[in-house]
Amino acid sequence: MQDFDLAPQRFALVFAAFRGFQHLASVEDQLACLARVRAHLLPEGTFAFDVFQPRLDVLVAPDADEEPDLRFEQDGEEVVRFVRTARDRPAQLLSVEMRYERRRAGRVVGEERARFRMRWFHRFELLHLLHRAGFARVEIFGDFDGSAVRPESPAYVVVARG
Repeated sequence: MQDFDLAPQRFALVFAAFRGFQHLASVEDQLACLARVRAHLLPEGTFAFDVFQPRLDVLVAPDADEEPDLRFEQDGEEVVRFVRTARDRPAQLLSVEMRYERRRAGRVVGEERARFRMRWFHRFELLHLLHRAGFARVEIFGDFDGSAVRPESPAYVVVARG
């Protein structure tokens, strides 16, 4: 996300869906991404992305052992997702490990793991980053319906224009 070149193409809209921007852990990577996006936008183009609104109760919770958090059926198997989250509060990073256990007739028949880090952002931090990257007009909504940010809003949906 921070090192791509599609020149000479420029676009009216660039978007980063499903919290992709949160996988950029450092300010340098975030600014590099924003610079590449700006280089590919038309003069009145729009960059849109979403991040979760940090919930302080989740961020201050102690790290815990792996817990099941989701169950579903797939290809005749029961799949149970287990999650473990570790917090690096000074760096604003969550390290997440998800383990997907596949079961047939109550017996474990396989598993896969996914590990990733996500950075959480506060609203005015996002405004600062975007203005620093040269976006003059930035709107932040509390959800995809365009509602205002409220304490219970699940997300920050960001719409930035040159």
